Amino acid sequence: MSSTLSPIIYSFNINSDRRIQRFKRMFPFVASGERYELIKRMFEIQLVEHPNTVFVLMEVREELALILDLLKDLGLHPFSHPYNESGSGSFQYVFASDPSYSKLEFIDQEYFTETGNPLSTEERELTPAWTGKFEKSTVRYKVNDTFYLMALHPGLQDPHKMEVAKRVQASVSKMKDLPTLVVGDFNAFRCEV
Repeated sequence: MSSTLSPIIYSFNINSDRRIQRFKRMFPFVASGERYELIKRMFEIQLVEHPNTVFVLMEVREELALILDLLKDLGLHPFSHPYNESGSGSFQYVFASDPSYSKLEFIDQEYFTETGNPLSTEERELTPAWTGKFEKSTVRYKVNDTFYLMALHPGLQDPHKMEVAKRVQASVSKMKDLPTLVVGDFNAFRCEV
């Protein structure tokens, strides 16, 4: 690697999903080309100041191709992983970095289902999204052989968040060779559904 700069992690929920259309009336820029331009400008500003940034995005779906192309155009190497591999139209995690600063190595993906496996298409159709078991997983990368970076996005209900927290803690405790940084959309606002 050409740099000894430590990576900076820039993580957020891009909210590229079916609900965007609902916000169109209240926030017209969200569902228009302006939204894409805002995201692009955020990435550009971040990279000018910190070219060693590792981006971790959640809830990428409709804009996946646009976001991957944007990241490539900015000189980054992006990787995407569906929240649930066995269904079409699943949200995606996106990791991206400039490999001259931060080398990303995929380690694993863990599903927050009762079996630990992704839900089948049939199971997804029978499982209400609000239960938290729909499209939920975590993805782990190793960064520069110095630490693990784990992205997650638990459901809205507190019992599911607690279950995910226990699973993440157990998963992290198994990876004793390097420290782990957990990032994501934790749905930390108070929500009882």
